[in-house]
Amino acid sequence: MTSVATTTDDGKESGGAAKYEFYPIYCNAVSPTLRTWCPLTAHDIFGLQWKVTVESQKYMFFYLNHPISWARIVGVVVAIDSFYGRRIYTIDDSSGACIECCVALPTPDKTDKTAATSAAPPPDPYPDIETGIVVDVKGVLAVFRNEPQIGVVKMARVRSTNAEVAFWGKTRTFREGTLAEPWFVDAAMVRRLKRHNEKDAANKNNSKQDSSGRGREAADNSRERRSRSRRDEGAAKSHTTMRDSPRRHRREEGGGEHQGSRRRKAVGADDAGQEEAIAGQQTEEQRSKRYREDGDKRQWEGNPSLRHKPHRPSKLSNVATYIEGQYDALGL
Repeated sequence: MTSVATTTDDGKESGGAAKYEFYPIYCNAVSPTLRTWCPLTAHDIFGLQWKVTVESQKYMFFYLNHPISWARIVGVVVAIDSFYGRRIYTIDDSSGACIECCVALPTPDKTDKTAATSAAPPPDPYPDIETGIVVDVKGVLAVFRNEPQIGVVKMARVRSTNAEVAFWGKTRTFREGTLAEPWFVDAAMVRRLKRHNEKDAANKNNSKQDSSGRGREAADNSRERRSRSRRDEGAAKSHTTMRDSPRRHRREEGGGEHQGSRRRKAVGADDAGQEEAIAGQQTEEQRSKRYREDGDKRQWEGNPSLRHKPHRPSKLSNVATYIEGQYDALGL
């Protein structure tokens, strides 16, 4: 914790004033200014101290040792500058300084492919805000090019001068009441907040370890499931191959017995071939003999003109028989 003497608005150290301390960031939970809209003027904002905190790596603003992140101002819009993706409203609240308030603008979606020739411009978040209008701005404090700036969270028009004057009273009350004295936290509260912060850090580390352990376990289970599925696929493929080729399966199981059975099958095939050849030859002889015996019958049955007609010997055959009988009678 750093001890710093209080200073006046002109930057000079006030004589005999009490010193204040910058507390660790875990003590900001009990700060009366951190989680509230602080009514300030542009001059007050430019008088704040800012530094980058080690824990959050973000800018933290301080009035004395009061941490401030959210600010509220009321003033007249004196300039509007538009850039790609943002718009700058310059606000003058008659405090002797002007401050820039940045508004993030929605950009057209480049991935949206429509039939239109050109993309429609994004809607204006504050179409009724123009130059010369009194506005009430709420936003988060930031630093741009080593100067304070307000990132607009909400901006609205101030409808009357009475509302603007009422806001001036709020800024004076807040500065004279809350910001007038340094922020003080007793040692017991600091120790309790420190223990609470350490406990939260330990729980966060445990949750990270548990999540990482669960992630590693899930990854191991996933790898095991993939390897098991690959083994099952290989076993199913080999089983299907063996089932589709029984000869290969028998050869792998039988070994040398399969070779002997193959030789026996070859010898048996030769004997069977010889027997089939002999049987075929006998069958052919029987078929030719039967053909000779039944030739006349097949010829008779195959000729439709001779079917169902009795056999009648020709006259020439009778004459030949008669002449042969005469020659036999004469002894010729």
